[in-house]
Amino acid sequence: YGYRGHTYWTWAVSEEQGEDCWAEWRLVLPQPGFYEVFAFVPREYATTRSAHYQIAHRQGVDVVTVDQSLYHDEWVSLGAYAFSIVQPGYVRLSDVTGEPYTRDESQRKQIAFDAVMWVLNQPEDG
Repeated sequence: YGYRGHTYWTWAVSEEQGEDCWAEWRLVLPQPGFYEVFAFVPREYATTRSAHYQIAHRQGVDVVTVDQSLYHDEWVSLGAYAFSIVQPGYVRLSDVTGEPYTRDESQRKQIAFDAVMWVLNQPEDG
């Protein structure tokens, strides 16, 4: 499952339970500019309604919440941001969704960590 046949996943947890698993995608861009950032959500292991993607870009850090349960093998836009070739940018996702890990397995949510891509929308002038 997942982009190119592989994905990682774990159980979603609440803030009180604390972060245990996370993924970070770091990039090396060929040129500065505005890039649209996409996350791939696989059809399996993505039942959370509250995946918090942190996008670090030239102007700060934004958090975009995605209901992964709505997507099945789809690229989901996280927005467009200014990125530099000098200042590191990244996307970070953790298992902290606010949905508690409970004893009742039918109530537990899963979060998928798959692929992220950057698509150049507007090159930087100069």
